[in-house]
Amino acid sequence: MKAGKRAMGWAMTLFMVFSMLPFTQTVSMADETLSATIYVASDGDDTTGDGTQANPYKTLAKAKEVVRSLPKTGGDIIVQIADGFYPLDETLVFDANDSGSESCTVRYEAAPEASGKPGGTMLRFQMPYAAISQSLSNNTQYNPNNNQVIRNAFEFLNKRGDFYFDQAEHTLYYIPLEGEDINTADVVIPELETVIDIRGIPVGDRLNPVSNSDEGRVKYITFDGLTFAHTDYKLYELEGTYTLSY
Repeated sequence: MKAGKRAMGWAMTLFMVFSMLPFTQTVSMADETLSATIYVASDGDDTTGDGTQANPYKTLAKAKEVVRSLPKTGGDIIVQIADGFYPLDETLVFDANDSGSESCTVRYEAAPEASGKPGGTMLRFQMPYAAISQSLSNNTQYNPNNNQVIRNAFEFLNKRGDFYFDQAEHTLYYIPLEGEDINTADVVIPELETVIDIRGIPVGDRLNPVSNSDEGRVKYITFDGLTFAHTDYKLYELEGTYTLSY
């Protein structure tokens, strides 16, 4: 069965996939001073919107661009993001230009109606084995005597919930679950290997930065109540590893 409905991007609850995480997190307490609040909603508009609650922006990228232009003095800047699905066409990159300051934390937060979930941060890093080697001897923990779970294989489509995505033909094969209508289902097909990249570069060598220098780092940014999800993961060659696996 083919499903033609496609979407790419990330959804909003708490899941973060970072390529690097070198920023300083500052927790803002109650009664904080605010200098600005910028609103984002999935039905907003980056062209005609002005970032107000009545006329929000549509994307986090636009809000980030606006935050860069604001002074980082006199209180925190909040980017309040309404519940919804926000697809990305390219990785959302934060660098030192997106930092706050000692007197201004830039806070990217889920709107109140989307919050209420337990606090905390979860980081899930994808397993690197397939990216660097297909040799079973390279600590892949594969044991042919154990039960194996194989997903995204056309040859094994035989029960409800199984799927196979043919990238070359842009076609998704899927056996719907009991009671599921594929014609109304939301299907997410990731295209980005990295959804969000917070790239802080300290002065000097990364492992031996110049003492007392934080220039170049991403600082004073927090994320609360948001999910960054749905990344792609492609096999790539590292010094001929996958071509030499037998």
